[in-house]
Amino acid sequence: MLEKNITLNDRELKLLKAYMGHHGWEDLLVTYPNKERMCKQDSSTVKLYGGLRPKFRMTANEIDIFRKKIEI
Repeated sequence: MLEKNITLNDRELKLLKAYMGHHGWEDLLVTYPNKERMCKQDSSTVKLYGGLRPKFRMTANEIDIFRKKIEI
């Protein structure tokens, strides 16, 4: 059996804890709506990341890396 180890930083751990309390990624996005005034409400960034970027102080690239690490 192949074991897979991953390393998460503090921000990724906080995001993982938040994710574990939801049924899926879309449920997590609904919980953290976008409140940034710099982004249009219908932009692709808002649809993909919602309010996760400012809440967890992560960039879109960091969130993508996190999702690849835990395979969601």
